[in-house]
Amino acid sequence: MKNSHRILDWTTDLLLSNPSGTVSTFMAIITSNPSNVEHILKTNFNNYPKGSSFTSILHDFLGSGIFNADGDHWRLQRKTASLEFSTKAIRAFILSRVHLESISRLLPLLTSASVSGEIINLQDLLELFTFDNACQVTFGHDPSLLNASSPSFSDRELALAFEEATQLSVRRFSHPFPFIWKLQRFLNLGSERRLREEVAKVQAFAMEVVVIVVNNMLPTTFFFIYLRELRKLSQKTILYVSIFT
Repeated sequence: MKNSHRILDWTTDLLLSNPSGTVSTFMAIITSNPSNVEHILKTNFNNYPKGSSFTSILHDFLGSGIFNADGDHWRLQRKTASLEFSTKAIRAFILSRVHLESISRLLPLLTSASVSGEIINLQDLLELFTFDNACQVTFGHDPSLLNASSPSFSDRELALAFEEATQLSVRRFSHPFPFIWKLQRFLNLGSERRLREEVAKVQAFAMEVVVIVVNNMLPTTFFFIYLRELRKLSQKTILYVSIFT
């Protein structure tokens, strides 16, 4: 518990201190050994599902979406996503958005900081860069968070809600006794109450985008393409909304 505030640094220290690059903690077995990683993620991938313990922790935030699914459900979503991301059109679209964001916003900010000698938090800056690009590619919406003068209050609130929901969800992994956070969730107390509030903000924004995309039929957004392909592969409505629920 004393390292809960530096969980990534702590696990990194453990891995560096072990010649095998593999350690066992109260959370899980953690490895940085390339051979182990290849075995788990490629050679024998089907033998290492996320499991209910993992998916239950992230379910309130990620639902049964591609990042929190197992088995046939995961394979269906993975196949759909890989088909679209492998096409030249969507790849070109993604690259153009990232290039534009880099040239018009990220590099000018870094140049300005270099000239003025201003100290900047690079991690925060890259998080905003990633969030801008992800929203543009996925939703066709530009929050413009790297452009300090243009983002609306709702876009800033969305970014903060997404970051807070991520941190609160990940924090569940550090609980040595899962029943603690589950009891808090049941009673709607503390960090679990905050998580519920932040997730509600993210979901509200996502559903607004779904309505806009469906009503206006914007075929250039990845989300529209994703829905179209899912309809071809399955008629189960739950799959259409699982990435947000």
